[in-house]
Amino acid sequence: MELVRSGVREDFLIPSLRDMLTEELQHLAKTEAADMRRESTRESFHRYAADPEFIGRFRDDLALRDPAARLMSDEDIASHLHDMAERLRPISHEEAQEAWSRIERWTERTSVISDQVIKDWHDRYTTRVLRDI
Repeated sequence: MELVRSGVREDFLIPSLRDMLTEELQHLAKTEAADMRRESTRESFHRYAADPEFIGRFRDDLALRDPAARLMSDEDIASHLHDMAERLRPISHEEAQEAWSRIERWTERTSVISDQVIKDWHDRYTTRVLRDI
């Protein structure tokens, strides 16, 4: 609503949001690429766990949200980083299927909000506004 109130036309906003969400769901459904990103991040976390400078910066970042983090030892921080790395497991077959099902359901639903439907809505809206002037 804020965007519309600030002057962004709905007939521009709706297709843009629809297309942005579609791209994001497609990106998430690319499970092979996601697995590669997860593996890269996992390796980085394990590397960071052995880097005293990174551990210090990470502790400082944690302490911004939780002051008790300042009391954590380097070993505790390293263990935390290793735990985070292990949570980044490859995507299961079921998760991959669900990602593709989600994009299929989204595609079916967005076909209802086609560019033509938006154009028709805008034409009717404009006619009503002009009539009320």
